[in-house]
Amino acid sequence: MPLTDVERLEWEILRLFNVARDNPQRALDEAGVGHRYDEALYPSRGPLRMNKAFREKEQEWAQLLVDGQGVPGDPHHLVDGRFDAAEGADVFNEQFGEYPSRVRTIIYPPFVGFPDVTIPQQAMRYVNGWLSSDGVHRDIILGNTEDDWEGVLIGLGARKSEDGDAWVSGMITPAPRDGFVDLYIKDNLEDDGLVPSTGVTYASRAIQLRDAMGEPFENPEHGQDNYVYVEVHNAGTKSPDSYRVFLYWADPGTNLAYPDQWHDDGIGTDEGPQNWIDGGGLFREGECTEVGPFMWCPQDPEEAIWDEGHYCLFARVVCDEDPIMHEGEREYENNVAQRNVTVVDEVEGGECSFPIDIRGGSLIDVNIAPGLLIPDGGKVSFRIRSRLLDGVNLQGMDILETTPGGQITTLECSESTGAAIEEISMGAGETSRAELRAKLPDTAEGEPVYPITVSQTIDGRHVGAVTVVARIIGTPAYIGNRNSGELHYPDCYWVGRMASHNKVPFNNIEVAHRRRYDNCAFCLGGSKR
Repeated sequence: MPLTDVERLEWEILRLFNVARDNPQRALDEAGVGHRYDEALYPSRGPLRMNKAFREKEQEWAQLLVDGQGVPGDPHHLVDGRFDAAEGADVFNEQFGEYPSRVRTIIYPPFVGFPDVTIPQQAMRYVNGWLSSDGVHRDIILGNTEDDWEGVLIGLGARKSEDGDAWVSGMITPAPRDGFVDLYIKDNLEDDGLVPSTGVTYASRAIQLRDAMGEPFENPEHGQDNYVYVEVHNAGTKSPDSYRVFLYWADPGTNLAYPDQWHDDGIGTDEGPQNWIDGGGLFREGECTEVGPFMWCPQDPEEAIWDEGHYCLFARVVCDEDPIMHEGEREYENNVAQRNVTVVDEVEGGECSFPIDIRGGSLIDVNIAPGLLIPDGGKVSFRIRSRLLDGVNLQGMDILETTPGGQITTLECSESTGAAIEEISMGAGETSRAELRAKLPDTAEGEPVYPITVSQTIDGRHVGAVTVVARIIGTPAYIGNRNSGELHYPDCYWVGRMASHNKVPFNNIEVAHRRRYDNCAFCLGGSKR
């Protein structure tokens, strides 16, 4: 299920806590109280990490407060006749077998919600309130306590009443003596496993493709085993007792929901046709392990929606000690990662197209980032069903043409800084296939690379993206004719008569054959036609 506003508030508060712990003095300055404290009192501390059991208990706690069962005037914030620290200690003991004195609680009086206050603004008001008005809360959040607060677990629960008032309750504790597990798969190279993730969440390099010789490559190929490996990191303080890594593939799209759009057919391991591998070996805080290989043979090009094999790959790491909290929200779930990047080789002046599924859910924005392709003399266009353009706002795009029947409209990007189709109305679960088209510059220096990203938001919330990387190959070993399906040497007579948009460069003849190209009888010989 999608995150609710109060759940996003929980994660945004946690993010601000970790920003404050990384640079306490700056956080205190921004809260307006930095002048009161010696910088040495608050050294930089390690991050807080959300614990599912603590969080669920604090959500229950916040709901009791919203329902009026708490006593706001009581110094211990009794709820339903119990002291919150004792309640938190019970949860802690059940999970880790520690002792109650190591549990600390934070709680905030009702915050009156206003329609024009965003979640980040609301979270900032909470955090600044804790840092500026209550020394106990400030010291717990920033780690200025007698305990070792470097490895710290937290649970945050937020709930709102019908009139908009909100309670936030939290429980913080140093890492238990026996340690805790926090597995994650990197969304991007800078990802450190903290939630919410920053940077792109659709281009994970922790999901790696290799050939039979162990050499990395970019795109999966039909007709061969594509060996996939997944890097799993541990930000916790102990090794997991057990965990399992799952691999899935999906057709290209910007809002690919689990499990409806994810597939596991064609995936196998050394154990047989299955899409999971049980992890082995010990790895502790700061370490990573590689799980694989998965053997994956993609669909036959004649059955695939795009004959050159554009697919999205997903990996999930499942562990009882570190359960998945938000299956469909990759920004808020570090146990799940996605690789949705395709590299396409073209010649100067070449053209390529990519189908992209747009999946509905209220008001949708489709954003296109053409990068340097337009300034260098290329073009980017987007074909979409005309009915979806009723009432939308076009930003940085012009209508290029509409099919005779009026069903399909082609939009051309006019600005290199970005383009958008805003406020598309689509029902939840509705899917429509669009097409991204790119024309490469007629002349280029060297072999330039042009990333083009299509992303989607629903009601202002980012839900996914696809990146196509078009690169110009100046001196390929072979040239395929996209129209005739024939493969030639570059100096073949027939290549000189070929339109640029039909030219497909290849450096590997086996790859061309797997894509159904047949040898030119004139230059290569051995035609099977």
